[in-house]
Amino acid sequence: MRIIDLHIYGYGKLESKEYGNLSGGIQLFYGKNEAGKSTLMSFIHSILFGFPTKQQQDLRYEPKSGTRYGGKISLQTKEYGTIVIERLPGKSSGNVTVYMPDGTTMGEELLKELFQGMDKSFYQGVYSYNLQGLQGVQQMNAEKLGNYLFSAGVVGTDALVKVNERITKELESLFKPSGRKPIINQQLIDLKEKHQLFVQAQEKNQTYKKLIEGKEDLQRKMQDIEREVSKTTNEYRQLEHLLSMNDLLIERQTIQTKLISLPSSEPFPVDGLKRLEHLHSQLLPYKAQLSSLSQKKLKLENDIRNINVNVELLNREPAIREVSDNVRVYEQLQAEISEHKREIALLNEFLSSTKEQVGWTNSEEELLYLDTSISKKEEIKTVVNEFESIKQQKQFLDEQFSRTKMLLEASEEKIHDLQKQLLTKEARKHYEEILHASSTSNENLNERSKVIDLLSTTEDKIKRYSNQEKARIKNSKVLFTSFFLLLTALTIWLILNNQWIVVGAVLVVSVLTFVLLKNISMQGTSYILKDLKQEKGQLEQKLGKLNENIEAGSRDSEGIEEAQELLIKDRELNRILDIEKITLSQNERQYEKVLSEYDSWENRRFSNHERVAKVISELHLSEALSGGKLLDSYILLEELKSTFRKKKKHTEQLEAASSKVLQYEQKVKLLCEQENNHEIVSAVYTLLTRLESEKEKKGKLYHLTGKLEDIIEQTTQLQLEINYLEQECTQLYEMAEVSNEEEYRSKGKIYEQRAHLNGRLDLIESQVGPYLHLIDEEYHEDEKRVQLKFLKGNLEELKLKEKDYRHQLSEVSIRITDLEEGGTYAETFHIYEQSKSLFQQEVKKWAVHSVAKDILGKTIERYRALRLPRLLSDAEEYFRFLTEDEYNHIYSPDDQAGFIVERKDGVRFSPSELSQATAEQLYLSLRIALGNTMHPMTAYPFIVDDSFVNFDQQRTEKIIKLLQTLSSNHQILLFTCHKHIVDHFQTEDVVYL
Repeated sequence: MRIIDLHIYGYGKLESKEYGNLSGGIQLFYGKNEAGKSTLMSFIHSILFGFPTKQQQDLRYEPKSGTRYGGKISLQTKEYGTIVIERLPGKSSGNVTVYMPDGTTMGEELLKELFQGMDKSFYQGVYSYNLQGLQGVQQMNAEKLGNYLFSAGVVGTDALVKVNERITKELESLFKPSGRKPIINQQLIDLKEKHQLFVQAQEKNQTYKKLIEGKEDLQRKMQDIEREVSKTTNEYRQLEHLLSMNDLLIERQTIQTKLISLPSSEPFPVDGLKRLEHLHSQLLPYKAQLSSLSQKKLKLENDIRNINVNVELLNREPAIREVSDNVRVYEQLQAEISEHKREIALLNEFLSSTKEQVGWTNSEEELLYLDTSISKKEEIKTVVNEFESIKQQKQFLDEQFSRTKMLLEASEEKIHDLQKQLLTKEARKHYEEILHASSTSNENLNERSKVIDLLSTTEDKIKRYSNQEKARIKNSKVLFTSFFLLLTALTIWLILNNQWIVVGAVLVVSVLTFVLLKNISMQGTSYILKDLKQEKGQLEQKLGKLNENIEAGSRDSEGIEEAQELLIKDRELNRILDIEKITLSQNERQYEKVLSEYDSWENRRFSNHERVAKVISELHLSEALSGGKLLDSYILLEELKSTFRKKKKHTEQLEAASSKVLQYEQKVKLLCEQENNHEIVSAVYTLLTRLESEKEKKGKLYHLTGKLEDIIEQTTQLQLEINYLEQECTQLYEMAEVSNEEEYRSKGKIYEQRAHLNGRLDLIESQVGPYLHLIDEEYHEDEKRVQLKFLKGNLEELKLKEKDYRHQLSEVSIRITDLEEGGTYAETFHIYEQSKSLFQQEVKKWAVHSVAKDILGKTIERYRALRLPRLLSDAEEYFRFLTEDEYNHIYSPDDQAGFIVERKDGVRFSPSELSQATAEQLYLSLRIALGNTMHPMTAYPFIVDDSFVNFDQQRTEKIIKLLQTLSSNHQILLFTCHKHIVDHFQTEDVVYL
């Protein structure tokens, strides 16, 4: 037997789960804690043996989410093939259905047959084991471990150990041969003491004994008198009753005489007169009903002849129904025609006004041939955007041209002013000679001059770069403003066209471009200015020190100083003039650049003008239309085209509706060709009214015809009933062997008279029957009355004796009661009897437990003799394999319920002397051997739940190899939460929970 697949509807946390194609050998179920391994094991047990009842301690695993409780298991059996066991909620253990291969269904009886009467606890004890068994081995002390292993090896659990311990404990608490504390020992001592007191009280009360004997003698006499009184009373009552029935006996004789004198009434049917009356009672109403039906038939035939139906109109009913059903459609079409006309008028008005705005002069049909595709619209948008860009570029170039021209003129004017301030060649030569003459002055003057030159150059550079920086900032502002305006226009155009994705992309690119341009503009020449200013500060410090040195040495040389100042000023002016010439050159180049950009702008403007003209020509627009208005005109053209299409659609729908209305009106007029009503709807309703009237006539005719057929059928049926009843009457006459009704009724009266007399005779016989044995052939009433009087006197004497005996018994009882209540004897006797009763109850308990222990001992001996030898043989083989031949034999001593194992060197150990791991190996060997020998003809599946997780790697490999060997005969379902166990199996043999 093997489990093929598991289908769980709802069981605990498992819902709508299916585990199919399970291995016939070892099937491993792997899952972490709380994955559902224990739930799945419980599911298998519940489907095979029933859900746990609410009185049991096992969990029921009912789903919390409301899923259907239960499931099914597919089972491969040798006897029946593949069967499916389904168990659902119902009675306490659930309703089970077993689906057979041939389609039939079975119940719980088949499961009991398949599992040979095993219940869940028995199956779990033999074929299903888990960590609890190993924990039992771990928790046992040395004294109990051997007994536990013996019980587990014999029946699969420690049930024998627990039962034996409980019975022994109960017996010892009740009685011990040499004990004093057990209950029976204490009660035995107490009972002996009370019995001795009772005997002493009895010896002192001999009178009581004699009274008891007298009481018993009187009770016997009373019983004899009561029996005699009862017997005499019965005879008296029977004789008295017999005399009271004297009239009945006389009537009995009279009835018998009358029965002999009456003529014979046989044969005659039972209840013959009643049956004849019943038949006549049915015949009379049938005949009356037949007469009534004949009159109704004549009336219906006359009514049918008076009804005239217009068959031609009825034949045209489908056509009339069709036009009637389409009246609403006709009215709707009329309304649609009016609506289409109104819409066409509105559209014509819109077309006229829009064509005037656009300046459209061509026909409306040509609107349909205009290219209004998305690509065309994008092309126009590109042209318009380019037009606006060219316009903005022109404004930018004009501003740039004005600014460049102004800078160029300013540079030329500044150069002219500087040239006027310069020294002439003669003056410069004169002052140079003066300075040359003072060559003997301190060299600091030369150094100061160099410093001044450098300082002047540095200041010029700072000024120039400052101006460039201001111009760059101004240009950046203009660039940013142009960029922002262009970006704003593009964004608005994209939003109007619902291009939201493009809007988002443009905004992202714009932000990145803005940040990049700002960073570039911020860098500029800021770092150069910083270096120049730092250099200027150093030169000014150096110049101050040189001036101090020069002033200290040559304060008296005013001419030299004046010459020197003029030359310095002239040099400075020359330097500034050079800078201005460079600036002039730059401005000239910028001016030429602006002029070249004007040429480029002109080329763009000309190209855009040609594209605008092309679009205007394609769209048949006015040539005077500017490029900026091109997109608006295109949108109006789209609206014109859409409106014309709507107008065309309305026109087509108007023509279709008008055609349908015309067809409908022609159908109505064709149907109403004999009518003078020209109103279509009114004519339809008139036709419908006439049709309904004719249909009503036809229905009435059909109804009357049906009634006539029913009456004809009823008439035929009534005639058959009358014939049948008359035939029944004839059969009654034949049964009574008479020829007519009169003879039948006469014979029937005789039959009823005889039946009445026989009934009365039977009643009398039932009353006097029990006393007929008292009546002999020479019965005389007087003699019986004398006998009755004698019995009455005898009965009175017996009652007097009974009264006398009862009086004597009452006196004796009173004396006994006085003795019992007035002395120690009564109390002692009561206490003794009560103690004896309690003692007997405890002895019964002890006897029950003693017998149970004896039966348990015999059961163990029976297992030891029948099953244990083969079990030990298999267990030795498994234990030897698991311990790698370290232990060779397992013995079971006859004088105790335990095991002894023998090591390969001949040394023997009790289970308590083994290591924990070896004791667990012994336990598994015994359990496996028990499952293998319990039912040798049927290989039931083993269910193992983490029963060797405490083993090391070597022991784990050995137990897995042993299970693989066993899997050739038994299917093994192995549950584990340890990953290293999974590594020993193929992937197809593992189910992951």
